[in-house]
Amino acid sequence: MDGNKKDHAPVISVPSDEQTEQLAKLREQVKTLDGQAEAVAKQIDYQDPFAAGVPGDLKRKTIVWVDDEAPKNAQFGGEKFEWVTAEQGPVHSGKRAMKRDSEGNEQHFFSKCDEPLRVGPGDKLFAWVYLDPDHMPKEIMLQYHSSNWLHRAYWGENLIPYGKDNSTQRKRMGNLPEAGKWVKLEVDAGAIGIEPGTVLTGMAFTQYDGVSYWDEAGVETLTSQEPVDFAWIDDDLPAGAEPHGDGKTWQWVGSKDHPVHSGLRALRRSGGDGLNQDYFLKAKPLQLHADDQLFAYVYLDPDNPPKSVQLQFNNGSWDHRVRWGTPAHGADRKNGADYVASETIPETGRWVRLQVDLGKVGLKPDDKLVGWAFTQVGGTVYWDTAGVNTYNAPDDRHLKSLLVWEQRYGDDKDTPAPIRKIIDIPAEKRTDAQRHQLAAYYVRYVHEGSRDKFDKLNEQIDQVRQQVDQVEKDIPTTLVMKERPEPRQAWVLKRGQYDQHGDEVQRITPAALPPMADGLPRNRLGFAKWLVDPKHPLTARVAVNRMWQQCFGTGIVETSEDFGSQGSPPSHPELLDWLAVQFVADGWDMKRFMKRVVMSATYRQSSVISPRKLEVDPLNRLLARGPRFRLDAESLRDQALAISGLLVDKLYGPPVKPPQPEGIWEAVGYTRSNTAKFKPDSGADIYRRSVYSFWKRTAPPPPMTTFDAPSREACTMRRERTNTPLQALLLMNEIEYVEAARNLAQRAMLEVGESPEQRAAFMFMLATAHAPSAEQATIMLDAYRDHLKAFERDASAAKQLVEYGQSEADPKLDATELAAWTMVGNLVLNFDQTLNKN
Repeated sequence: MDGNKKDHAPVISVPSDEQTEQLAKLREQVKTLDGQAEAVAKQIDYQDPFAAGVPGDLKRKTIVWVDDEAPKNAQFGGEKFEWVTAEQGPVHSGKRAMKRDSEGNEQHFFSKCDEPLRVGPGDKLFAWVYLDPDHMPKEIMLQYHSSNWLHRAYWGENLIPYGKDNSTQRKRMGNLPEAGKWVKLEVDAGAIGIEPGTVLTGMAFTQYDGVSYWDEAGVETLTSQEPVDFAWIDDDLPAGAEPHGDGKTWQWVGSKDHPVHSGLRALRRSGGDGLNQDYFLKAKPLQLHADDQLFAYVYLDPDNPPKSVQLQFNNGSWDHRVRWGTPAHGADRKNGADYVASETIPETGRWVRLQVDLGKVGLKPDDKLVGWAFTQVGGTVYWDTAGVNTYNAPDDRHLKSLLVWEQRYGDDKDTPAPIRKIIDIPAEKRTDAQRHQLAAYYVRYVHEGSRDKFDKLNEQIDQVRQQVDQVEKDIPTTLVMKERPEPRQAWVLKRGQYDQHGDEVQRITPAALPPMADGLPRNRLGFAKWLVDPKHPLTARVAVNRMWQQCFGTGIVETSEDFGSQGSPPSHPELLDWLAVQFVADGWDMKRFMKRVVMSATYRQSSVISPRKLEVDPLNRLLARGPRFRLDAESLRDQALAISGLLVDKLYGPPVKPPQPEGIWEAVGYTRSNTAKFKPDSGADIYRRSVYSFWKRTAPPPPMTTFDAPSREACTMRRERTNTPLQALLLMNEIEYVEAARNLAQRAMLEVGESPEQRAAFMFMLATAHAPSAEQATIMLDAYRDHLKAFERDASAAKQLVEYGQSEADPKLDATELAAWTMVGNLVLNFDQTLNKN
């Protein structure tokens, strides 16, 4: 569970009226555009070229990898494993099966063989298993080795600890198969992280306890297990290729008077003693894969042999060459730029196959060739049939045939789930609506003859759906819950031990409080209604006491977190009772309650204290004067942002991360957690109210904790209030307060006249809501003049100060003067009257 995710289940979205309306409009746009796309699809008369039947090479083949023995040159390892014949136990195919009798977690396996298994898109791995009904395993597992053992599927209990649970390293496929009969286990290769093109070199049969028999394992695949030649150049150039060369280029000759290896013609070049070539560029890219070999057939005229022949390959660069014979391009180059296959030319007078591994010429899997050159030094040379020997021959028949696409890519993870469900239904059992939906998807997104007709519509739909996603992302969520059908049993625990049950206890309220009404359900809803029952003696009193504490700094009951026998008695019990009763009578109206308090004569008293009152009532429990106490950390920050004009009053939305010192999270952050390292947000949102600030409980923001904000690791009703030098240092130097001071100074320079007296009075009024005294004004003006002189002597310091933080200073203002007023703003934010409620 990611503790920093905002919407852990179970949650519901709570959109605003504006968001609901916006989503409705956007979804209607998508519906309209989809309707237009359907209309276009109906006009397309698609005929599948393979309607009479899919070619044989496009039908999945069953490749048996293990049967009667391991693959070639593979050796099984493992405990308590033996081959048994039909006379000794059940055998599914062939002459024998593998028997395993396990105690706990045991397996047999192989990891190296000369006959690897190549996996393609949509392939299914399989193995046959027979479970002994008298000695049932608790779990069975199939494991596959590519470059590592990280692909596992299991059935039954989750007892075998290999790999990360609930991932492709350990994927549960279901319950144990039926015992006493042979059952075919099937696993989608992609479900356990085996990507198309993966080469498997090992397999493991694993189980926990019991006796099982294993037989015939392999893959159902379209992928060739042997490499094939793909002719990229044969009788003509690849699609899109632009031919180039020296002199007369690309002279094709027929078989009547010239040697031809395959097809109708070959390429002939006969030049002087120097280097000359035929080459092309900008061909439709040919993607390369692991284990590919590039090849070409060549015929050297025995009467006029060349000094050397060379093949060159272009993937954006021509620095990929292989030669036979004398050097063609000068000195050798690094990275396969001039790989020498042989210092002598191939045999003359017959067709010879030239072949080279990708790595020899500096190419690698996933490179794409767009050009090819046939090069020679002198002589007469014929070239024919050139391309790549590969396990992954290019085949675009799926772009022309829905039937082929279904076979090859129908269950691809990028195919929408509704379409995959239709493909899973046998063709003869699909409804007309399902066939129409499948065909419409194919012609719209896949078929090369029609999909470009939908490009503009699809782009518009994608843009609208992105807007839908953004709106849905911005919608706030709230946790929801559901009661259990039957209450969970609970007991008195003897000495607090969870396994030492005493008497069973039922859901009931404390006997010292009024009982729940008979008609209330004994669940959370009933409990909530009981709490707000007007007869309840605590709820209203606790609520009004906390609101009183917000106004006066101390509650009528000082221990606002504890109304029990260990708490403080109320200073004014009759007042507490009257406020509680009135609060309930007003319909629990918090705004009305707060208005009543702040308009009272008690609240509106002066907070100035005389020596006599200080002696008699130092804590103001008798309410002989108005409240005076330092603001909470969040209020101090929000106040500074508000009077500076930086505060963003936008409501709702995700939390933001204002700036804080570096490295604070690292000491307590888990390496893979998304809160291991702090990265501040940027933009206007960092100036939102403190209630929206992201809070890491194990490393709370120092600007908050310095002013006694609790860590939030426990609920705190009453905060301590301390006065320390660190608090003054924070207000003078912390980035947000410095930015606030500069923006306060900027407001003064832009919103009032040029008189220093006017500006000083304006800043003081914003911070304290009253004009400064003559003494306070003098202090501010003296500070301004001193700082102005200092910054005039050090303009770089002034520039550095006004550029501090993310907000930008008004470029029209003089940096020196702005810096001086910034220091005055810094002073104003540190005034006692700014920090304290008076």
